[in-house]
Amino acid sequence: MLGNRANPLQSPRTVAEAQYIAAIGAAALPVLAYDPKRNIKSTLACMRALALIQTPTAQQMLETYLEDTRPLIQEEYEMGRNTQPWVELEKDDNEYVLSITHARSLEGIEALAYVPGYNGRLRISSFAGKSLAPLKHLPGLTTLQFHNYRGSDLTSLPTLPHVRELTLYMCKTLTHLPSLSTLPYLHELTLLSCEALTDISRLSALPHLVRLVISSCPRLHDLSPLSILPSLQELILENGHNEDSQAQQFPILPTLKSLTHLEIHRFETLETLEPLAANNTLVSLYVSNARRLYDLSSLCSFTCLTSLMLWNCDNLNNIDPLASLHTLTALHLGLCRRIEDITALASLKQLVSLDLIGCHGIRDFSPLAALQQLEMLNFYKCLALKDLTPLSSLQKLRILNMAGCQQVCDLAPLASLRSLTELNATGCSLITDLTPLSSVHTLTWLDLSGLCCIWDLTPLSSLRALKWLNLNDCGSITDLTPLSSLSELVSLNLDWCQSLVDLAPLHLLSKLTNLSLYGCNIITDFSPLARLTNLTSLNLSGCEQLNNLAALSALEKLTSLTLPHSKRISHLEVLYALPELQHLRLPSSWLHDRWNSSVIQEFEQRGGQVERYA
Repeated sequence: MLGNRANPLQSPRTVAEAQYIAAIGAAALPVLAYDPKRNIKSTLACMRALALIQTPTAQQMLETYLEDTRPLIQEEYEMGRNTQPWVELEKDDNEYVLSITHARSLEGIEALAYVPGYNGRLRISSFAGKSLAPLKHLPGLTTLQFHNYRGSDLTSLPTLPHVRELTLYMCKTLTHLPSLSTLPYLHELTLLSCEALTDISRLSALPHLVRLVISSCPRLHDLSPLSILPSLQELILENGHNEDSQAQQFPILPTLKSLTHLEIHRFETLETLEPLAANNTLVSLYVSNARRLYDLSSLCSFTCLTSLMLWNCDNLNNIDPLASLHTLTALHLGLCRRIEDITALASLKQLVSLDLIGCHGIRDFSPLAALQQLEMLNFYKCLALKDLTPLSSLQKLRILNMAGCQQVCDLAPLASLRSLTELNATGCSLITDLTPLSSVHTLTWLDLSGLCCIWDLTPLSSLRALKWLNLNDCGSITDLTPLSSLSELVSLNLDWCQSLVDLAPLHLLSKLTNLSLYGCNIITDFSPLARLTNLTSLNLSGCEQLNNLAALSALEKLTSLTLPHSKRISHLEVLYALPELQHLRLPSSWLHDRWNSSVIQEFEQRGGQVERYA
C-alpha cells in the first residue's frame, strides 16, 4: 500500500466520496456503521458506500439503516442498490491500475490510498466533473491516465511532484497541450488519439521528459517544439489507421541531441529517411508500414545504430546502404517482400539477431555465412528458402525459426551447429529425415509440427537436453520408443498423430508436465499415463477409444484435463482422486448422466472451472 495515512479514514460526506470509500472494501466498514448523530447528507453517503461494497456484511450493515424512518433514508436504500461503482482495480500491461469511470467529482479521492492493490497508478475515464484539484490529496500518485477527458485544457491539474507518467487518450476536445508545469518531474508522456490537438509548444515546461509517444493525432503537424526537450531519449510517432491519416506527410523532425530511440509507424508517404538524418545519435530505429519507402541512403548518418527494424515496407528493394552500419547487432526486415539481394548483410560482422520474416523474394542466402556472431535467425515464411548450407558455419547460432519454409527438405547443414537450442521447422513438409539433428545435442526446444512425412524418431533419442517437443500433425509416426530416453522432457505435443497405437514408451518421461494427445483416435491403452505422476496438463480430446479413466487417478498433480467424446466411459469418479485439478474441459454429453452432473457440481463447489464443448 502506497501513500501517507497520517489522517485516519473518515466517513464519506457526499455520495461522490462514497464511491471512493466503497472501493476500499471491507476495511472501510468500521466508518460506515449507522450513527444517528450524523447529518442526513453523510448518512446517505454511508448508505451508498455500503450498497456499492456489496459483501454480505455490508448488506447486513445497510439493513440497520432501515430503522431510520426518514423518507430520504428509505429512498436511498432502494436507489443505492441500482448504482454502479465508479472505481475498479484493472490490469494494464501486467500492472494494476485504479480505474475511475464516469465520476462526477474527485472530492474524497484520497480514500483510494487505502484500496488493497493501490500502487500509485490511476486512470480517469469520461470525467464529468469540473476540477482536478482533489488529485493533490491522493498520496503516492506516480502514473496518471486521462481517457476521454471532456475539457479543452488541463488548467485545473494541481501540482503533482511525484507523477512520472501521463497519458492523454481520446481527449477529443483538447486543442493545446497545457504547460504541465504542475508535473515538474514527468518522465513519460503519451498523446493518443487526441484528434483536435494542434499545439505542443508548451513542452518546454518538461525538462525531465525522457519518453514521448504521439499516436493518431492527425492535426498535429509541427514537431519543432521537441527541440527544447533536453532529456528526450525515446520518441514514438504513429499515424492513424484511417485513409486521411495515412496520406499525412511525415512532419519535419528537429535535431534532438539526446535522442537514442526512434519509432515511426504507418507514415505511408515516407519515401526516404532524410527527414531523420539530423538525429545521428540514434542507437535504435524502428520504421513500420512505410509502404513507399525506397531510399535508405541516409542511414550512413547513423554511425551509432545497433538496432534497426524495417517492417512491412513494400516498396523497399535496395538494402545496399545497410553495409555501412558496422555497429548493427539486431536487424529486422519483416515483410519487405521486394528485397531480393542481401549481399550487403555480409558486411554486418557484429550482427547477433536477424529477422527476415516473409521476405519472399530472397533466393540466395549465401551472404549469411559471413555472420559469425549470429545467435538468432528468423526465416518464418521465407518461401524461396531451399538450401540451409550457408548456416553450417554459424557456430554461435542458438535460435532458428524456419517455420513455413515449405521448400526446405534437407537438414544436413544443421548437423554442425554446436550452440543451437531452439529449432522451429513447423510446416516444412518436404523434410523426411531427422538424422542430422542427432548430433545437435544442445537442443532444448524443437517444433516439428506438420512434418507429415517423418516416421522414424530414432535421431531424436540422442537429444538428452530436450525439454519441449511438438510433433503435432506428424501423421506417419507409429513408434514413440526413441522418445523414452528424453528424460528432461517437460512438454510433449502429439496432437493428430493418428497412426499412434502404443503409449508405453512414454512411461519413463518422469519430468513430463504437459501432454497433449488430441485426435489420437486409435489408441486403446492409456494405462502408461499412470506413470507420468508429474503431469499438470493432459489433453485427451478426440481419443475416442478411451474406455477407462482409472489411469488418471494416479495423476495427483493434474491441474488441467480435457476429456473426449466417448460412449465407453460412463462415470467421472476420477475427479475425486485429483485434488489439484482446477480446469476441466469436457463434452456437453457428459452432463446428461445424473451421477456425472453431481460429481461436476461438487468439483465446481470446490472452486474448479468447467468448460463444455459440443
